[in-house]
Amino acid sequence: MVCRGQQSLHLTPNSLLFTFSMDSNPYSSRLPVYGLLGTAVPTIIIKGLLSKKPNEDISSPTMWSLLYGIMLDMKRLLWLLILPLLSFSFTPQEAALQAENKLKSIHTLQAKFEQLYYSSSISTPLHEKGNFYFQRPDLMKWEYKEPEKKIFLYKQGTFEFYIPEDNQLIRSSLAQEAHKSEIVTLLSGKGRIIDNYKVEFSSFPSDNSKAIQLKLTPKEETDYTFILLEIDRRDWLIHKIIFLDWAGNKTEFIFSKIKINRDLGKKIFELKLPPDVEIIENQIN
Repeated sequence: MVCRGQQSLHLTPNSLLFTFSMDSNPYSSRLPVYGLLGTAVPTIIIKGLLSKKPNEDISSPTMWSLLYGIMLDMKRLLWLLILPLLSFSFTPQEAALQAENKLKSIHTLQAKFEQLYYSSSISTPLHEKGNFYFQRPDLMKWEYKEPEKKIFLYKQGTFEFYIPEDNQLIRSSLAQEAHKSEIVTLLSGKGRIIDNYKVEFSSFPSDNSKAIQLKLTPKEETDYTFILLEIDRRDWLIHKIIFLDWAGNKTEFIFSKIKINRDLGKKIFELKLPPDVEIIENQIN
């Protein structure tokens, strides 16, 4: 085995394995092409030499066939190196800006969502599901269906949290729901991501092969150490948001069945409250 930095080369007379790792960024537009060629090309040639029989003439038909096979191997290798450059020829800042511009162009958005809350003190995450609605400029609704029915409604900088089972409505300022307020900014495209966060590529588990994954680190101190975004290159919409707080807790939102620019109607953003509902005004910022 020959090692060079993060590259490793395993050679045997009958087999060849060439593996490499760049860094945690699977979308870098600056792949170490020359470094890979410098290692892989000699490796392919060595493979051919190891296959040469003793006293075999280098100009024999067998050797010409072998050299032709080596050329095909090199051609395949070049394609493997070039394709990532063609697919990910943008920086993380450009990817964030592309997603931001897409969101700014949308008037309405509706989707199914799943919310998972991982506590540092509880082994089993809290798993909730529901429907999400957004209408520009300042209407957003989270309608939880499972396991408990509840509604978060955002209007003009105010959250209303309605729990039907408790017959209670809690009205609070934006700062009272930190992750929701961050989502308002991210999903509405109101805030400039590159102005508010340090943006870099960051890989995390996903089933989406078309995903672009970004890590947002706040430039100013917030409730979160960083935020992870998953953007689908097919529509440039955010399909997953993960918040990591200072206590080690994680809140994850997954969006599916996304529909944009459909008529939602005014009633979607109206709460049907019983006459005897208890209303709690929370003015603490």
